[in-house]
Amino acid sequence: MHPNLIIDTEVLLSDMSQFRTGVKRKHDHVTCFCQQNHPNKLFKTDSGAKVDPETPERQVICFDIKSRFECLIMCLKNGVDRTVQCESANQLRLFSQIESNRVLIARLGGLEALVALLKNTTDINLQRHVIGAIWNLCVNGDNNTRLVELDVIDPLVKALSSPEDKVQRVAAGALRCLSWNNEENRIKLASSGAIVPLFKLLESSNIEIQEQSMAAIWNLSLSSENSRVMSNKEYIEIIIKLMNTSNDELRRLAAGILRSLAYLYEPNRTIIAELGGIQCLCSLLNSQNYEVKKQVAAALGNLTYGSSPNRMAVAENNGILPIIDLLYSTDNEIQLIAIKTIRNLALDPKNRKIIGKKYAIDHIIKMLESSNIKIQEHSAAALWNLALNNKNQTYILQSGGIRSLYNLLHSSDSESELEHYISGALCAMGIDL
Repeated sequence: MHPNLIIDTEVLLSDMSQFRTGVKRKHDHVTCFCQQNHPNKLFKTDSGAKVDPETPERQVICFDIKSRFECLIMCLKNGVDRTVQCESANQLRLFSQIESNRVLIARLGGLEALVALLKNTTDINLQRHVIGAIWNLCVNGDNNTRLVELDVIDPLVKALSSPEDKVQRVAAGALRCLSWNNEENRIKLASSGAIVPLFKLLESSNIEIQEQSMAAIWNLSLSSENSRVMSNKEYIEIIIKLMNTSNDELRRLAAGILRSLAYLYEPNRTIIAELGGIQCLCSLLNSQNYEVKKQVAAALGNLTYGSSPNRMAVAENNGILPIIDLLYSTDNEIQLIAIKTIRNLALDPKNRKIIGKKYAIDHIIKMLESSNIKIQEHSAAALWNLALNNKNQTYILQSGGIRSLYNLLHSSDSESELEHYISGALCAMGIDL
């Protein structure tokens, strides 16, 4: 599962006798408590009923999962007992950790029941469990779409300002999932006023709230329109400040947000640099966490695109050599990020000298043999930029770079991006084609 499609797995330990209070007797047999890691782990007993053997003393006998969900959804709707509604929502949250259950709950009207309850309750505990269930259910793409059609966004945005930390966390988590890989939802969330309270939650002392809020902000920032809205010194300063924490997940998310802001809206590159973002990012290149370094290198790549001052700032903050080290990663994604950034940095004459150490050029030439066409393209483009330095030309020649470029040229498609970069590199070496 993608890191931005996270589910809510917090377990509510409650007395099942409370849950059964107010439920009609004929429905008792279709309710059960579900352990976090075993939502569907039910076993036959001698009587033919099913129980969870890990917590038999907490079980109520049940026969099939469809009937169970129908009962839980009915309990949400009856409104007789708030405790019953809370436990029913919690049960749906636990069961909806599994994809097949998400589909079935939606088919049985669970989405409509949960959204209607969220819109009409001021009970904080009930809000918490209802939103937790919505969070898990919206991981499914069809459910995501349907929930937005049911106007779930406004009550979720309102819940961000709840006085209860646990409500804030699940609300941010639900918005995180709704905004994942959905441009239309990103615009709707911003239009509903989600950006301001999400940034406010970054000031929370609760790390889980900060993480969910930052992930939601990162998703929202992937919209070019929202990236412009976030072009605000106060917002960007908060993100940079969070990179100075000791929490690697917060660092990863912060770097990811800066990566997105710098890519989609050019003025953000200047603002980030002015607020010390480049210095902070370069210091994180020494992190022991590869995911942090990946996002940091990508952010620096976007910040150095089309900005000579930013390219110089990376060099001044000793960022070039750690990025060169990332070229040796066995992960194609990290290699691609690193070579893109090196390509940008090599546009600056002083940076060409730093990058132009023989071991760096040797490896960039080897990267021309990658099975990844994008790595080949950016490696050829980097060699083109590096070859504008006479000393680097000698390194490229001695390392067999011309032969490798020629071989790749003859195997590439005519008029392709790759052919363009190879031809540029060879011309920079003084070779007529």
